[in-house]
Amino acid sequence: TIEAFDDGTNAYARYLLGQPRRYLPDFWSDSARALLSEMLAVGELAAGPMTERDELPPHGIGEDGLLDWLVEDCEGFGIDWTNETHVHAAMIVTARADYQYLVPFYDMFNHNGKGYNIAHRYNPYSGDRIDQTGYEVYTTKSIEAGEELLNSYNRCNICNSMYDWFGAPEMFANFGIVNGMVNGDMPQMFLFDFARVKFELDHGADGGVEVRFLVPPSEKGIGLLEWQLRRLADFAKERRDRGRDDQ
Repeated sequence: TIEAFDDGTNAYARYLLGQPRRYLPDFWSDSARALLSEMLAVGELAAGPMTERDELPPHGIGEDGLLDWLVEDCEGFGIDWTNETHVHAAMIVTARADYQYLVPFYDMFNHNGKGYNIAHRYNPYSGDRIDQTGYEVYTTKSIEAGEELLNSYNRCNICNSMYDWFGAPEMFANFGIVNGMVNGDMPQMFLFDFARVKFELDHGADGGVEVRFLVPPSEKGIGLLEWQLRRLADFAKERRDRGRDDQ
């Protein structure tokens, strides 16, 4: 990717270079990552020993997060982490690659939780080797002229175990996607490990938003979520008050 960025004749590289910089949380500034960690209450929820699963999702933001793992794992590959172009290349591959391959045009398929219309014939999770099978994506229905090709980033035909845990917070951490309430963003799944609560948000028959619990919630679990809502409200108020004091 870095070599392609240095090649001014590569149209795909020019397209990637034009994408927003540092939009994945792990590539934010130190102060921004610290603020997000504070909002998620990393290391603050339990009186006893903490695990990352005791905080609000997404997990692994900040220290010892994705960027730190990349720095360690990519040692020896010539990446200069003080060079913004190199950092951008690493983030683009992280956010847009299919498995470990950055594929032109594939990364342009937008996410759609229900109406996706493409699928993979190549499945790296089952042991397929791309040098033997080749890389192929096909449509699952007849595509009308002007119809958009859509993918699901967590419910695709090879997403496997991601069905069980990869929800809206993980979409934000891994792809920089902030889901709204439009059709393509639904359903949205949330897994709160500390409260043993797992549910989906989806459009209801009346046009509103419907909550569908995937695991029967306990009274204690709902209580923990209510406590988190109060904590987040206090966090927001404290930050707003601090901002007014700084003006």
